[in-house]
Amino acid sequence: MPATGDSTGISIFMDSSTRTTWPATTAAPTSTRTCQTTPVTGDSRSSSGAGIAAVQQGPARTAISERAIRQTGTVSVCPTIETERLVLRPLRDEDLDDYFAMMDSPEVRRWLHLPDTFDRDAAWAQMAAFLGQWALRGMGLWAVEERSTGRFLGRAGLHNPERVDWPGVEVGWTFDPRYWGNGYATEAGRAARDFGFEVLGEERLYSCILPDNLASQAVARRLGFELQEERVMAWYPDAPHGLWVTELSPSAPD
Repeated sequence: MPATGDSTGISIFMDSSTRTTWPATTAAPTSTRTCQTTPVTGDSRSSSGAGIAAVQQGPARTAISERAIRQTGTVSVCPTIETERLVLRPLRDEDLDDYFAMMDSPEVRRWLHLPDTFDRDAAWAQMAAFLGQWALRGMGLWAVEERSTGRFLGRAGLHNPERVDWPGVEVGWTFDPRYWGNGYATEAGRAARDFGFEVLGEERLYSCILPDNLASQAVARRLGFELQEERVMAWYPDAPHGLWVTELSPSAPD
């Protein structure tokens, strides 16, 4: 079922004092596409308390508060994002059981091409690595939970590992197979895509998908991605991946 995120706004916040919500049907203040992330200490906030970094690229673009990204020194903190049905939040230690159960499912192992050696320890290390990317690069993957229940559904976000043949910032999503078919990947992927464009200032985003993973390809199309080429990546020499691309443009679908 396609996500219905174009009927309501998206909130991004660190705590109740920094929460900003814009209805998708209401135009947000027009500003530049950059988001200031002034280093802060203690309880101080960025210098522009009412500033908004937003892009008017369509009727349902995400408006994002400058204060959504908080830094202490040079370490970025993973923000929390709320969409119509989902909460995208930092991964937590108590997510490990649900996270590994998802990654250990036959469906996820197949579509992510996971090795047989991927075990619970590897799942924990992966969670830690995604949190580390937030500190090192100001981006990473979120845990995705259902707003109404707090139930762990999967992961989604932005990924840019240090690999020579990696094309750029990737929008990625993985969900527990029990929750497939509800439009969650589209809804979470849309929030991640908008974060990449509007907060990180990226002009091009990628998604790497196996050629026979038709469900993820359908999600990519709904998010405005187009297949650019099939490429053999160094870390998957026996599994060519489709390289999907979307660019920042006024016609990007929402």
